[in-house]
Amino acid sequence: MVAVVRCVVAHHSGRRTVRAAAGMVAAERRRFGTGMSQNVYRARRHYRVALVDDEREAARLSVSTVTFRAITAAECEAYWESGEPLDKAGGYAIQGRAAVFISRLEGSFSGVMGLPLYETAELLGEFGVDVFGG
Repeated sequence: MVAVVRCVVAHHSGRRTVRAAAGMVAAERRRFGTGMSQNVYRARRHYRVALVDDEREAARLSVSTVTFRAITAAECEAYWESGEPLDKAGGYAIQGRAAVFISRLEGSFSGVMGLPLYETAELLGEFGVDVFGG
């Protein structure tokens, strides 16, 4: 049996958090609303994906940087009121409404969503798992 283990470390404009909690999201909401029309917001996420079985462990690191355009206080409030950011680790969903705010992505789209699939597939292959079932 092979187990997949994932750890997320998020850096939000210089602050480091591990799977941001609702309190951090609320703090980001306040910050978004006070300065986003002048500033660019960046989020960097480091994902460590590991596979473990009875005999070995192997890991890969995926680093992604998401850059947001300037967001007005009204846009921030509307996004918050949509409810989408409330349960998100970084306070946004790249595959959801927040996509309209993203001006640049460096790294893995699937990683930002929660599991870097390229790195995961590489590891599965090393463990003899055919990801296409062929």
